[in-house]
Amino acid sequence: MSSREDVWRLISQLDVPGETSTGGSAPSLPCLPGLDVEGVGLLPLPLNEETAYKLAGVAVQAPHGKGTETVVDTTVRNTLQVDADLVTLRNPRWDDALDKQVALVAEALGVNKSNVRAELYKLLLYEPGSFFKRHKDTEKADGMFGTLVIQLPSTFTGGTFEVNHAGKEKVYTMGAGDEAAYGCHFVAHYADCDHEIKPVETGYRLALVYSLCYNGNGETPSAAALGGTLSEIAAALRSLPEDETMLVLNMEHEYTTASLARYGVGCLKGADKAKYKALNSASEGTYTFVVACAERVDCEMGDGGYYYGDFDVHETEEGRPHLNEVFNADGTKGSAAIKKLHIDWEVAEEGGAVLCSQEEVEEMWGDGDEGGVEYTGNEGASRETTYHCCVLLAYRKDAELELLMGADLRAVVRDVVNRRDPAELTRVVEYVKKHGARILELDDFRVLIRSLITTFANPAQANVVEMIRVVLSHANGLDASLVDELVDAVRRCGWAALGSVIAGFFQRMRKSENYATSTIPKRAELALKLVPQIGSDVMSLMCEVGSDLVTALESPSTNQRSSNYGYSYYGYGYRQVPEDRSDVLSAITLKVFFRACKPDDLARFVKWAEKAEEPALKRAVDSLPAEGAEGGEKAAQVRNRIISRQREAKLAVLEARRAKLENETRNGEPAFTWCMPTKATGVHHQILAYIRGTENGSKNFVVGGGIKNARGICTTLTGNHYDRAYRAYGAYGNNSNSNEANILQRGHSVTATPSGSGASATIAVCKTRAYHEATVSKYRRLSAELADVRKEIKALGGGEAGPSSSAPPSKKARTAGPDKSASTKEVVDLTN
Repeated sequence: MSSREDVWRLISQLDVPGETSTGGSAPSLPCLPGLDVEGVGLLPLPLNEETAYKLAGVAVQAPHGKGTETVVDTTVRNTLQVDADLVTLRNPRWDDALDKQVALVAEALGVNKSNVRAELYKLLLYEPGSFFKRHKDTEKADGMFGTLVIQLPSTFTGGTFEVNHAGKEKVYTMGAGDEAAYGCHFVAHYADCDHEIKPVETGYRLALVYSLCYNGNGETPSAAALGGTLSEIAAALRSLPEDETMLVLNMEHEYTTASLARYGVGCLKGADKAKYKALNSASEGTYTFVVACAERVDCEMGDGGYYYGDFDVHETEEGRPHLNEVFNADGTKGSAAIKKLHIDWEVAEEGGAVLCSQEEVEEMWGDGDEGGVEYTGNEGASRETTYHCCVLLAYRKDAELELLMGADLRAVVRDVVNRRDPAELTRVVEYVKKHGARILELDDFRVLIRSLITTFANPAQANVVEMIRVVLSHANGLDASLVDELVDAVRRCGWAALGSVIAGFFQRMRKSENYATSTIPKRAELALKLVPQIGSDVMSLMCEVGSDLVTALESPSTNQRSSNYGYSYYGYGYRQVPEDRSDVLSAITLKVFFRACKPDDLARFVKWAEKAEEPALKRAVDSLPAEGAEGGEKAAQVRNRIISRQREAKLAVLEARRAKLENETRNGEPAFTWCMPTKATGVHHQILAYIRGTENGSKNFVVGGGIKNARGICTTLTGNHYDRAYRAYGAYGNNSNSNEANILQRGHSVTATPSGSGASATIAVCKTRAYHEATVSKYRRLSAELADVRKEIKALGGGEAGPSSSAPPSKKARTAGPDKSASTKEVVDLTN
């Protein structure tokens, strides 16, 4: 059995393995190389027919190898060539441009670019009909490992360049048509690759052929050597333990999310691309590859220095890397669950998933972005540094679903349900069975059951029923949508198949800590909806639900963990608030209860209803089955008892109210008097004596202390309102003073007018009839209410209504303003 460290060591031994061939346009090469051929001179490009004819005059028929011999056979190769000795490239930029092109080719082929050189071998002329059948190149120079063909600007059609290795073929058009005339194109390949040039159809093609030579130590690179290493990597991957199939490859280059989204792994460069290609080829299609942008935040603890920016580090806490963006190999967005994958970020040689050395890990994360220093009181200071990198994730396809479920079960459930794959759905249920499903919500269970009964051709088969059983065994509640799915499941699979499953689900819900207020009403709804399908077979479930419904009503009516958070007697916390049992009461009214409840459960419900003060009780009574309907006889017993209980309770309330009203109206309608039982405080006793006495009219009181003091006394007497119409405080007819409740609470009605100043400050107090009018109004209102209460008592069958008050109403008092008929000559000095 191999390990991830073995895979890493095999990959690290590759000389940056890459493509077996590469090609395309070469914009870095000059369009005019200054091509000078001995015997012809400088050649204008693209070649015209006249120049091609001159060049053909100094060229020879190109040979090919046949075993150990070199032969000329135009049925195998029909091309003209010019020896390198006769060719001179006079453009001074050509050599530097060629070096850059060779470096790009080396990187693409996976060879260290510093160890590669290019040697000019031939100049080839392709005329109409020229071709070269499939062949391999022979070694033409020391260290040669490949061939670089640079096509100079040419005008032609046909002549495609095809490279084949290990059954994989690549075709290069070399810009045939208009494109080739305006720039250079190239093809490079390992020498041991089969390649073929198809016949040129029209025009002429001119190409420089270079030998790619290896200057490094060790074995010369070749496609065959790469294939041998890949077979070793493939063997190592196949023998990895199940818990080591997750691989993380460090990326040497940086990539933007825009390029990853557009090209996926196609934008990988150099060694990164080579690693991916090697691992992808070795995995033989058994691995999934994604490119991810990772982030790590380290926290340094220390002390801030004297100067701004100074920071002495005492301790560094390395953060755990996490994935920000994930892209599939084709550039599409990766599953959200991938971001939550449990990845061992240690290097492979320490048993982790990262296939690189510890030194390479530091290079992978780079320098990081330092945040500002944060000071935390007496605990010193801290500074966060954020690091970013790109990584290539690889994991076994046959374990992908389980990996993703471990990361984000909810997201995977949705994806699998949308794909409607029976095999994947089965694996999801197996995972739920093995690991539980605490993170799933009720809606997830609903979609799982819906998918189970619609995906499989025969939902009633044993394995589907078992999967439904597994799903229900982990469901953490019951809501309306799940009720409907279970009803549909019974319809499709049959009660014989699912009866025990649903009964078991009911039993588990009974043991739920929350069953009294959450699942019981929905269980009642489910049982009722099952009746049309299974008839009397559901009676046992109905009896069970009926018993639980009553138990729920009998439970304490407060919820210790109410969401109503606030101040209580013991401080801030969860307050005990009445628990809303409307759902339970509504469920009681369903036929499920009155059709199947046991006699003792019915008696318990009636007993509870006799004492209940629930607001929803009336609604429940109104919804009970009518007499003659299914369950109507039992419902009638309950309805009559509850109605009787409600009548008795209402009668008791009315009797108490009648007694109170009779006591308040027993003296008849109040007769008019100027005596007022004032409740004012902080006022001179002589003013209070005047208000309480029989004397009427207006009376002046010298209060002293300045006008401000006089106005304050006026405010106290009248309720702080100055009426400009009467130029007095509390004039009758003003809203604030004439309000019946305010007048009765004050115990008097007067106006008060301040005047004077200093020690001569005076207030004129004048009684009004408003207080008497308020007492009469209150008496008449209470008398009318008493008459109504007596009628209600009589209607409910209570005692006879008593005699109504018959005291004659007094003459209506004037309410337009203060009484100004009395003399105002008397002045009382309160300052002495």
